[in-house]
Amino acid sequence: MLAAWCYSNCRAAREIDEIFGHFYAVTLGAYWPRGRRHIENGYQSIALPIDEIPAPPFEMVEEWTLPQYLGYIRTWSGVAKFIEARGEAQVLEFEAAITETWGSPRLLRRVRWPMHFRIGQLR
Repeated sequence: MLAAWCYSNCRAAREIDEIFGHFYAVTLGAYWPRGRRHIENGYQSIALPIDEIPAPPFEMVEEWTLPQYLGYIRTWSGVAKFIEARGEAQVLEFEAAITETWGSPRLLRRVRWPMHFRIGQLR
């Protein structure tokens, strides 16, 4: 049996997700490792020698404040590589845009990560 899993980009609210999406794809796009595409497509681009078993929809969920959300994004390798290459100004602009949209820094928002699974019996 083989089981591989990953999670997609988080979702918080439409207006936050729009800012997030631009930052992730446009600002950081060139700073992600090449293999990141496998995670973005839920490992569907990887040929696995398995008889696949469908998995039900699943997601991780957290209730986060603004500092928790921004702290999480600061852990990304793409952010670290971007800052090293281009400085922190655009990251700070992103954080300011999210802060303006989020509301009170103490406001809890539900943050969700869709999960992706490839499960099956090895052939």
